[in-house]
Amino acid sequence: MTSEQGDDYGCYTALALASAGICGFLAILAVFSYRVRFYVKLVYYSLCIVLGGTIGAIISIPFGRTTNNHLSVSP
Repeated sequence: MTSEQGDDYGCYTALALASAGICGFLAILAVFSYRVRFYVKLVYYSLCIVLGGTIGAIISIPFGRTTNNHLSVSP
């Protein structure tokens, strides 16, 4: 690799390092601060609910409503 080409993954490496740094900083703050710990749990639980709903919706796509079964009450 020459100096003119540059590093193709430099931006991704910087993003990964910045994300790891922020997560590490929040982990240290969560140990010492009850307020930060509360907000970290709040974000974590919210992400779990959203992720669970998204996965459930994706799984249920093949069993969704069609014009043939739209008005039926029982499966």
